[in-house]
Amino acid sequence: VSHCRADTHNPRSISSDQVLSICEDGLGNLWVGTSDCGLNRYDASTDDFTVWRHDPTISTSLNNDIICSLFEDRSGILWIGTGAGGVNWYDRKRTRFPHYRDDQNNPDDIDGNDVWAITEAGKNELWIGTYGKGVNRFDMMKNRFVHYRFDPVDSYSISHNNILSVCATRSGEVWIGTEGGGLNHYDRSRDRFVRYRYNPQDPNSLGRDEVTRILEDSKGNLWIGTNGGGVDRFDVVTQTFHHFVTEEKNPASLGGMSIMALFEDRHGSIWVGTWGGGVSRYDWETDSFVRFQNNPDDPRSLNNNTVLSLFEDSEGALWIGTLAGGLNRYDRNTRTFTHYAEGDGLPNNVIYGILPDDRGNLWLSTNKGVSKFNLARRIFKNYDVSDGLQGNEFNQGAYYRSRSGRLFFGGINGFNAFFPDSIHDNPDIPPIMLTSFKVFDVPFQLWQSITTTNSLGLSHDQNFFSIEFVALNYTSPEKNKYSYMLEGLDENWVNAGTRRYASYTNLDPGSYTLRVKGSNNDDVWNDRGVAVAIVITPPYWKTFWFRGIVFVLVAGLLFSMYRYRVKKLLEIERIRASIATDLHDDIGSTLTEIALFSDVGIKEIRSLTTGKPITGGEAEKVTTLLEEIGRTSRTLIDSMNDIVWAIDPKNDSFEYLLLRMKTHAARMMEAKGINYDIEIPAELSELELPLGFRRRFFLIFKEAINNIIKHAHPTKVQLTIKRERHSLIMTVTDDGVGFDPRTAGQGNGLRNMQERASALGGSLSIASAIAGGTTITLRTRIP
Repeated sequence: VSHCRADTHNPRSISSDQVLSICEDGLGNLWVGTSDCGLNRYDASTDDFTVWRHDPTISTSLNNDIICSLFEDRSGILWIGTGAGGVNWYDRKRTRFPHYRDDQNNPDDIDGNDVWAITEAGKNELWIGTYGKGVNRFDMMKNRFVHYRFDPVDSYSISHNNILSVCATRSGEVWIGTEGGGLNHYDRSRDRFVRYRYNPQDPNSLGRDEVTRILEDSKGNLWIGTNGGGVDRFDVVTQTFHHFVTEEKNPASLGGMSIMALFEDRHGSIWVGTWGGGVSRYDWETDSFVRFQNNPDDPRSLNNNTVLSLFEDSEGALWIGTLAGGLNRYDRNTRTFTHYAEGDGLPNNVIYGILPDDRGNLWLSTNKGVSKFNLARRIFKNYDVSDGLQGNEFNQGAYYRSRSGRLFFGGINGFNAFFPDSIHDNPDIPPIMLTSFKVFDVPFQLWQSITTTNSLGLSHDQNFFSIEFVALNYTSPEKNKYSYMLEGLDENWVNAGTRRYASYTNLDPGSYTLRVKGSNNDDVWNDRGVAVAIVITPPYWKTFWFRGIVFVLVAGLLFSMYRYRVKKLLEIERIRASIATDLHDDIGSTLTEIALFSDVGIKEIRSLTTGKPITGGEAEKVTTLLEEIGRTSRTLIDSMNDIVWAIDPKNDSFEYLLLRMKTHAARMMEAKGINYDIEIPAELSELELPLGFRRRFFLIFKEAINNIIKHAHPTKVQLTIKRERHSLIMTVTDDGVGFDPRTAGQGNGLRNMQERASALGGSLSIASAIAGGTTITLRTRIP
């Protein structure tokens, strides 16, 4: 039996002998909760305890040291019940990236947290440049740091505490670039630094004292990028500098004077990333540069001229990290650039560093964490401070891959060092739960909890609702993602990102199904998700029964209106028939009697004066008046017959009009012994024409026939009526004496014919010549 007791002289012992709870996690660690001294984790391999206590200065520490209960869930989250601080939870998987930072209480720790440069020199030796705290040499075997700072009285100390770049050559030599102290070479044998400074009087000196980047090429030369002085090529053997600068009138010169990145590709070409001048490739044969810069008119050009990082993949493509344009890929074959930005999944468009792993991924340091870019699938996986990163903001130049494949990224709070294969995603599929349902932003009263509700019923005036949901994953829960869809309205899933609610307004009545699915912090999705049926009932005036009643009522009303209209039309027809009968029987017979009486009177006067000469003005006057009465009565009878015929309902068909026209023409022509020919197509008899049209049409015809009888003295008359599309054309032609239309006056007959033609909306034309006959043509639209 082994006993574990608290020992104040041993910081690796259990913190207290008063144990309240014990739990073994999935990795075999034993967690022990004490009554007043916090939480302990026992590591059996080392027989040591690690202690967690409440620290009021740290917001993420335990909030109480009384540990009453412990439980590990299926996703590896340790739940900690405290005596007075509620429940705490601890996720050992959150800290996926080991983090090195300055601990003020540990002199062997890194000195300075603002890391701007990292490189490996020799086996297990790391050099870390900081801004303000000089340079650190880290022995990874001993886990110990050695610090180098500027000493104003020591000319062999590092020349400046603001370190911008560090380079280790293949032979293990270390070169360090500073912000204002030029270039430093570490003399390992003497443990001191040799300085190279800018001297404006010496053209063979360093180009500027602000050294931003250092690169050793395959020929053994050092390329030294400066801020404002272009790039220098330093021959280590001859200790001479060759300067490359931007020449205004020389497009084959360097693209920019401030150097942000240096890289040598597999062909030995040197690529230089500049601030504002794009990227330039050095051609050894011509000792000149080829520039690649943004062209606003070419969407396949470099999309940002400030280049912070460069890398060549196994296929020979060049990857370029920019200040605000995200990631660019240069294809040497097509000489075009492909762009990847925040819209494609990047967390940020500032790419400080690019490092490869052995599985076909690029790791990118940004201003919003680190992103893993899968080259084959072209997708990004993003990590931030919640995953153990030193912070979300990293620094340019502070990135390095060691010979063993370990990746280093430095930022404003130290640096991270990790093997990519050790970064494992969370495989747990989170359950999805509905947590709240609101109508017009007011919680909706349910018979049971929303988490167990399968269906909801709403009225038509409750069509503005919102629903909240959650994925039960506590490993970086702020990274859980959601999608939802309202079946019956949405055609596709709505990507809500990390938003945990959905809302809909002004929904039509009907049946819907709201579906929600979600993921954990590593994009492992629960595609089954959760669903709830929602039925919005329509108002009564939109129900089928109400619409049926309205339909029946409207149909009944329309039928009643139809019956009423038919009744009125029949009544009008009866009135018309009655008027026609009355005119014919009463007025017509009375006028006939007047005409007969006038004829009898004339006969009587003539019989009284038979054989005797008529004398006396009175007898002659009476005779003349009686004759005039007779003529007028017969004319009126004739007109009355036309009116009676027109208003009689049985004559509404065009067939009866044509019959009357034929009858009238035959009676008039035969009485005068005139040959006539009538040509009317049979299909015209089917036309239905209004009363006014028929009457005017007939009167024009009648007037034309009367004029022929009275004035033309023809031997033959031809009547033709035909249809042309939507028009009726009537032509009356005779071979009579004719007349000159230019000199002949227009009597009442011709004028009446013209007026009636206009009333029909048509036109009347008369063609005639002396001894050449006459042709009258009426053209009118069919109503």
